[in-house]
Amino acid sequence: MRKKPAALLQNLALAALTVSALYLLSLTPLFSGSWSDRVQAIFAAGPPAGGEDQGADLGELIPSFHAVITSEAEYGRCGRLYIPAEDELFARIAPLLRDAMGSASAEGVRVAEQTLWDALDAPSVYLDLTVCLPLPALAACLGAEDGTPDQAARYLALTAEAPGGAMLYLADGEGEIFRYETALPSQAVAVLAEEFSPNGAGFAFESYYATLSPYTALVADFPAPPEVSGEVPPGCTLNNLLEALDFNTHIMSSYTDPGGAEVVGETPRTLRFAPGGAVSYTGDQTVASPLYRVAAAGESASAGEALQAAAGLAKILAGSTGASPLFLQSLESTAAGWRVSFRCQLGGIPVRFADSGGSLAEEEALSVTITGRTITAFAYRCRLYTPLETKALFIPPIQAAALASVYPHADLSVGYIDDGAGTLTPQWLAG
Repeated sequence: MRKKPAALLQNLALAALTVSALYLLSLTPLFSGSWSDRVQAIFAAGPPAGGEDQGADLGELIPSFHAVITSEAEYGRCGRLYIPAEDELFARIAPLLRDAMGSASAEGVRVAEQTLWDALDAPSVYLDLTVCLPLPALAACLGAEDGTPDQAARYLALTAEAPGGAMLYLADGEGEIFRYETALPSQAVAVLAEEFSPNGAGFAFESYYATLSPYTALVADFPAPPEVSGEVPPGCTLNNLLEALDFNTHIMSSYTDPGGAEVVGETPRTLRFAPGGAVSYTGDQTVASPLYRVAAAGESASAGEALQAAAGLAKILAGSTGASPLFLQSLESTAAGWRVSFRCQLGGIPVRFADSGGSLAEEEALSVTITGRTITAFAYRCRLYTPLETKALFIPPIQAAALASVYPHADLSVGYIDDGAGTLTPQWLAG
């Protein structure tokens, strides 16, 4: 039997009133979280995991690196500094890294430093990641197969020191060096190395500057980088952040703290927006928004799952405000989960912040805390960097190495120092 028109109209009216009532409830302090959060909280049996919806391309997160490629030619080293992941050189090296890491032996052999030095005289590809990363995180960025050694590394080397499979060396910069057998043919490394003509590059351990950190890559030439302007992007506004971070834009609880920061509270989470583009968030594991949920197969997130969730947040923060993109700096396990940090870089050169309080300015632009399967905190410096046409005075790399060598075990690097003044100048740094 067909329903009467009056009954149909009555049902439609009831449905409209129900939706309207839910919306009005969402605007009251009784319900916290954004409109989508509240509907989920009412109708869903539990909070959804949303990391897979964040759409971050992990390959875009790979930090710039140094490379020294050794061929069979006499004085056969070719080196470059601060190579961004979009560079053609990385596209040629990445397949070898994927194959080597995906096929590495389950157990590495701890070797002496001299063993690695000798291996680097054979045809080889050496990378200084400029940061120390757990290999599973790097493998996730490269799209390598599971089975990657669970080892942290700053320095990697693929060597063709013997027929058969290439050797993979991992060093953390603190004295631990491990060698792994791989299924990557040694010939593949040798063939790639022959494509690069020697350009006078080398390592500190074989130079007049052996007091430097031994794996410092030395090059004969490094073009002067441009100066850079730094500012808070126009899109870095409280309203943009509230929308991007899935807060209720109909703010029910907010105030300005003594330092001038605007503080927005939606139990159980708080967003703080300070002058100068400093943004921080705290919450707990009951937050229902998919943005803060880590898509994990188990009770806790793996390194790759934590990285994917943090990368999704990083993409949203930079994209919604028009800020400079972020690149992976560290991924560390904690007692409760993970801590992931990101940096900014221009032309591959990292940006450091002068107000970090350390003897050498820190690079951390975003830190993300993951507890269990939830993002529970982050701290973000929202900055936009634009290259200028002007170039500062910049001494050649060999002179920089000579000056830095007076500091034992110093790591020679280049960085932009952001002190909030507006123009950033590239500098050689030793620390």
